[in-house]
Amino acid sequence: FEMQSTIRTAVTLVGQGLHSGRPARLVIHPATSGGIRFRRSDIADRDNIIPARYDNVSDTTLCTVLSNEAGASVSTVEHLMAALAGTGVSHVLVDIDGPEVPIFDGSAKRFVRAILQAGLRRVEGPIVAIRLLETVRDVQGDVVAELRPAPALSIDFEIDFADAAIGHQEKALSMVNGTFVHELSDCRTFCR
Repeated sequence: FEMQSTIRTAVTLVGQGLHSGRPARLVIHPATSGGIRFRRSDIADRDNIIPARYDNVSDTTLCTVLSNEAGASVSTVEHLMAALAGTGVSHVLVDIDGPEVPIFDGSAKRFVRAILQAGLRRVEGPIVAIRLLETVRDVQGDVVAELRPAPALSIDFEIDFADAAIGHQEKALSMVNGTFVHELSDCRTFCR
């Protein structure tokens, strides 16, 4: 994306947390700065703002948990974060009344649909981005993640499970012209 953006109008979504089983209500508000931030509306006794940044990731066991220095946290943020990134949203404030983002159908699709229905608007200011200058590779057991410098974002996935229901699957995508919205946003979480 060549510009910063936010949503035009607030979006409300209500659902249930996958791991906690608790109902959750979230409202995504437009913002003109600050990046993507979560605000735990059920916390009033300490700082309840949690910026969605890599250095606030406090756990990745079964889901991604973001936490601030005051101990406020929000979990299972993956699908909402993917929807925001996939639609080019760079600034929003997400009010949530509990510890976990709703799972819906296990994909980013419902979030994407709500964001697109709200519409996008440009936010003035310079784009802050990380430029990858060399290949970065991480191997943990039989799991490999690799980032390589490239002129545009492309993603290559591969998964190989002995379970027949999952088996071997792979997909390569060039992330341009709405590819995330049309080809990736409905991909679902699975468990064995």
